[in-house]
Amino acid sequence: MTTAADTLQRALQCHQAAQWGEAERLYQDVLATSPANIDALHLLGLLELQNGRVEEGAGHIAAAIAALAQAGLAPAPAHAALHLNLGNARQATGQLDQAIASYQQAIRLDPACAAAYSNLGNVLQQQGDPSGAVTSYQVALQITPNYPEAHFNLGNAYEALGQHDAAIAAYREALRLRPSYAQAYNNLAHALQSAGRLEEAVAAYEIAVRIAPAAPELLVNLGSALRGLGRLDEAVARYQRALALDPDNPQAHYNLANARLAQGDRAAARAGYEHAVALKPDYAAAHFNLANLLKDAGEGDLAIASYRRALAIAPLPAALFNLANLLQDRQELDGAVATWQHLLALEPDHAEAHAGLGNALHALGRMDDALAAFRRALALKPSLAEAHYNLANTLQDLGRIPEALGHYARAVELQPNYVEAHWNRSMALLVTGDFATGWPEYEWRWQRAYSQPLRRPFDQPVWRGEPLDGKRILLHAEQGLGDTLQFCRYTSLVAARRPAGIVLEVPMPLLDLLRDSFADPLVQVVPLDPGFPRGDSLPGFDVHCPLMSLPLAFGTTLDTIPGTTPYLRADPAKAALWRERLGDAPRPRVGLVWAGGIRANNPEAVATDRRRSLALAQLAPLGAIPGIAWYSLQKGAPAVQAAEPPPGLAPRDLMDAVETFADTAALIAQLDLVISVDTSVAHLAAGLGKPVWLLSRFDGCWRWLLERPDSPWYPGLRIYRQPAPGDWRPTLEHLQRDLAAWAIAFKAAQPHEGRH
Repeated sequence: MTTAADTLQRALQCHQAAQWGEAERLYQDVLATSPANIDALHLLGLLELQNGRVEEGAGHIAAAIAALAQAGLAPAPAHAALHLNLGNARQATGQLDQAIASYQQAIRLDPACAAAYSNLGNVLQQQGDPSGAVTSYQVALQITPNYPEAHFNLGNAYEALGQHDAAIAAYREALRLRPSYAQAYNNLAHALQSAGRLEEAVAAYEIAVRIAPAAPELLVNLGSALRGLGRLDEAVARYQRALALDPDNPQAHYNLANARLAQGDRAAARAGYEHAVALKPDYAAAHFNLANLLKDAGEGDLAIASYRRALAIAPLPAALFNLANLLQDRQELDGAVATWQHLLALEPDHAEAHAGLGNALHALGRMDDALAAFRRALALKPSLAEAHYNLANTLQDLGRIPEALGHYARAVELQPNYVEAHWNRSMALLVTGDFATGWPEYEWRWQRAYSQPLRRPFDQPVWRGEPLDGKRILLHAEQGLGDTLQFCRYTSLVAARRPAGIVLEVPMPLLDLLRDSFADPLVQVVPLDPGFPRGDSLPGFDVHCPLMSLPLAFGTTLDTIPGTTPYLRADPAKAALWRERLGDAPRPRVGLVWAGGIRANNPEAVATDRRRSLALAQLAPLGAIPGIAWYSLQKGAPAVQAAEPPPGLAPRDLMDAVETFADTAALIAQLDLVISVDTSVAHLAAGLGKPVWLLSRFDGCWRWLLERPDSPWYPGLRIYRQPAPGDWRPTLEHLQRDLAAWAIAFKAAQPHEGRH
């Protein structure tokens, strides 16, 4: 007769022979007749654990422990295995606290149970307690020194603690005990890589691959170590081998993309990242790297979407940082502020993020908040040159120039070749009238990225004011039309140095005007050369000087500014035509320019134009002044506002007949006053000797200096400054009062009604 013990013995034999189905049937037969059979419950539970049926296995092992208690058997070391295996089941189902309790019970029953200590260490590691795990593994190894898994896991715990040398030693001991332990070689290589020992890491990865050649993850890791050594072709080959084994391995696609990007193959990198995220939509690192690639390629919308996908998966500080900068570059300032704030919620002491937030707040006009953000950045990191620089910019925009100069100086002290800091410092110096220090600093403009395409690679030397001794000199325009109109005045000073000749190269819209203005055989005015920047078709010359470097060459100070006007002249024939066109139009005649031109390729200029420009409707109160004949001098998109003027102010718009600045000059010659925001027309009118009333934004251009109502550059120019950023109302009220008084005085000065 077959007993339950016989059936249990046959079941155990089938179990050990991996005859899972037969073993399970026999265990069930035993339990059918003896439901509380402790060994059958335990062994059936183990079989279920081995076959991935964790919940069922845990249930049967727990039942075995309960049966043991019901039987009233005294606890014994032999029973520790029940609690050890129940701990394993609970660990597999994520019940970590319960698993710890089971392992601790196993240890109480059998203090020499090394497996319980080792597995307890694994759970502690999972719970983020690597220090506790180290202690547990060390006890396991005191009990069983030749326990390769415990040495391996001890290495993992040391690595989690950043103790790379200790981890390396533990992995090597595991490998001494089990030379074919591929995962130990893999983790040893990772520890070596973390310690910066890349050559040794590659060697360890290669052994792991030889032991387990069909493991794609080992090939991926080897590829990454090779990539770290710059051995990109070898890295690519390993990634490709991994993909041959597993074509849908997202890590292999991702790392291959990284290598392709390092090789400069951006298209292949993009395809790799896209493949990786298609296979693994929650692959945050791949979304992040794809976003960086798209950002660098100028595909901002796609980059933003990829950053946001990465952030939906994990709050990556680097993704938040790059996304905030991208949004800021695209002038999506509210989004940038929110993103910086998100990053700072994660990392409150991230100095660069506080500085970035300050930049976005500054761009939004939230100056006090921007100052606070920059000061917080500097409190955290006093050596952050960028924060000093941007704090200085904000202070300068607020008119706090001495404070700004202090932070510009600190920025260039920390970073001597900080181009933008030197450049903005130059304007802060110039606006205070410190020309002696300001002009040399102003030369840093040539190091700016925006100015690089404007720099002329002539073989001839730059003229710095030395005697010309009969040499022929090229003076060339470099920036805006207004800058050219302001600084072309130096042509006469250069002529006084007795050169053999002067070539004055100017933008085409100014060509006729400046030929009329410098009608001197010594001066040859030519258009900006089609061969720019080399100027291959320019007349010959011996030395050259950019127009805006002439003040440095002449050592110009406030007292020596060549401020005599007029130095520009309207063509007499054109002036006569405009005189005839205006005929008996009443006087006084006042020209208006209410907005600047937009240089869309220059974000800095776009932001400046936004601050300097008005809408024609804002000038409506001027229309209440009687007896003034208004003329639009406005060009560009804002000119259409003259077609639907505000009530009381309807400027006559003749600008369709104006093609060049010579035409504008001839029209201005018929006017009595020009009111303009800070544009090239203001320079034109002032250079012609006409009275000009300039509407200057709060953070006015350096050339208008500080607080002065006049300008040493133009004796006939009067400045009306904003008292606060963006606040034109008091400025326009002041101008309206002065204009009303001027109009009365002008009328009174006319000898007879109707005489013009």
